Amino acid sequence: MPRTPTRKSAADTERLHLQLDQRWVKALRREAADHRMSLRAVVERCIADRYDPERKQIGERAVAKELQRLQREMAQVRFSQEVALELFVCTSRNLMTRLPTAGPLNKAAGEAIYQALQTEVVQCLARDTPLLRRVMDTLQQQAEEAAAAKAEQREATAQ
Repeated sequence: MPRTPTRKSAADTERLHLQLDQRWVKALRREAADHRMSLRAVVERCIADRYDPERKQIGERAVAKELQRLQREMAQVRFSQEVALELFVCTSRNLMTRLPTAGPLNKAAGEAIYQALQTEVVQCLARDTPLLRRVMDTLQQQAEEAAAAKAEQREATAQ
């Protein structure tokens, strides 16, 4: 909360006669009217805000504290993403290995999907892009390609 300037004795003050641009005078009057203060109090507050070392230190401490909080949050988010990625990779490989073998074509398609997953994970980590969205897009594309290949195989065997 800003301190309000106290009345100074005549020895502590100096009278200044200034010529200010009209836009600054309007801004001063608007500020004084908004806060119900005198023009002098507005000018004193502006100068105190700019040159008071105590206020500057408070602002710097607040910025440093916020920066530290953001760094901790980023570290937590990065760790959570790595854990989620490891869980996803382990789960998807486990699911792919437990599927019943339906033939060499399906096994090759599964291996291709898994290899694409590994490649995308490495590329996303290298580019620092949103990992899960990129991986899911690639997996969906691979699944569509595998389904198209399987449909072609069914058509070929039906003829």
